[in-house]
Amino acid sequence: MNYRSLAVLSFVSVALSGCAQKQFVKGHGLAPSETVYIVTAPTGATASTNYGQSCTTPCYLPLLRAKGGEVTVAMDGHHTERFTVTSSVSDARIARRAASNAVEAIDPDPVSILLTAAAQLADGKGGVMSLDERDFVIEMRPLEDGEEDLLAPAEPITGERIPIDISETATE
Repeated sequence: MNYRSLAVLSFVSVALSGCAQKQFVKGHGLAPSETVYIVTAPTGATASTNYGQSCTTPCYLPLLRAKGGEVTVAMDGHHTERFTVTSSVSDARIARRAASNAVEAIDPDPVSILLTAAAQLADGKGGVMSLDERDFVIEMRPLEDGEEDLLAPAEPITGERIPIDISETATE
């Protein structure tokens, strides 16, 4: 096996390392992500992200480390809940990255330096970011008689043409 093949194989393993417990965010390739754990009372609500992924509670959903995301929790007969998960710079991640760079400076190995730099480039801003909150317990509030769920998705349009002024109804 030549050095180029070894470097590519090592880069892929570094880029994917630590992903066993993480899920990928739909449409964002290998962007660093973390999962949020969502528990509802009662269980069985549908939790979904603004990235298009969903699950039935209790469950885990992935969000981008660098951006966080919006999570919507809905259940028939209950108010829909929506919240934003933010992210911020993680001191621990910066310290780990600095320590890794320091080791490379003390013991320079060209292949290792290249792989570390490539992995940090692939991580981007998400490499030093972390979600601010990852565990959510949501008490679903039942709808009262005649009450509407204001955050529920709109009913699909039927395609029926509805006249908007008198002149349209007179010509038909």
